[in-house]
Amino acid sequence: MPRGRTPLDTLHMQLQIVGKVRLALSPFEPQWANVPLYLSSRGLTTTPMAYAGSIFQIDVDLIDHKVVIETTRGRLAESR
Repeated sequence: MPRGRTPLDTLHMQLQIVGKVRLALSPFEPQWANVPLYLSSRGLTTTPMAYAGSIFQIDVDLIDHKVVIETTRGRLAESR
């Protein structure tokens, strides 16, 4: 691990990216109510969002330490 980088730094960067995706794809609501992440049984989730004719959600799995993107078309992508 590079000096100065901690797992918390990595999690923070991942959550910033997920939040930016949520911000870009959600209609604006007062007091940024469109961008929160919600608790799930394994970590945090965006809840479903629409993009390019499909629906997807991003889950940050804090148990298995990965980010999972799942679509209604059955596609699954995950990072470790």
